[in-house]
Amino acid sequence: MSATDSEQVIDLSPWIGTNESFWTILQDPAADKVFSEIAKYAPGYDLAMVRKCMEKLYRFNFDVFRVIDGRTVCFDDGVVAEYDLIGVLEVEANQYKPTWYIFKTESKDAIEFGVEYLLMMPYHGDGEGLGHCHLRYGNQGFEYLTTDPSIANWWPTAFRPEEADKLGRESILEGLVRSARMLATMLPPVK
Repeated sequence: MSATDSEQVIDLSPWIGTNESFWTILQDPAADKVFSEIAKYAPGYDLAMVRKCMEKLYRFNFDVFRVIDGRTVCFDDGVVAEYDLIGVLEVEANQYKPTWYIFKTESKDAIEFGVEYLLMMPYHGDGEGLGHCHLRYGNQGFEYLTTDPSIANWWPTAFRPEEADKLGRESILEGLVRSARMLATMLPPVK
């Protein structure tokens, strides 16, 4: 089961299983071809600059989070916390209107780890590429996490490792090379 825009989400069940940071794919040295291709469409950028921006765009502060059941999340095989759905918010982001499902925990360990709020977007795909979801997290409150301009271009992205294994990481990277022109539009202008 995965969350889609048309189904009602009442807990974390749509994300049950292992969810891995998309940045783990982009850490592969083979991803340099992706960064180089993006740089061709991004005036003023080189490979290293693209890599740094992509890391800021996609990475989160843990490599894996496992949703164990409708309420329980384990971050990097360490911090375990129970979350409750406290709201649903649709926001505008460029040409998109993403829906965030907002979860909150009272776990002191999770708050200390920096994940009091966990905002989840349904799993979706871009064509035949890797299905993925976006999340945001933090202790600042959901208003900040959903609407603050300082993080408008922060899209931590997760995927299911078993799906990546089926597609093959090389195939995923090739798809990103083909999407380089679109990915370049996500980079801020060089100052």
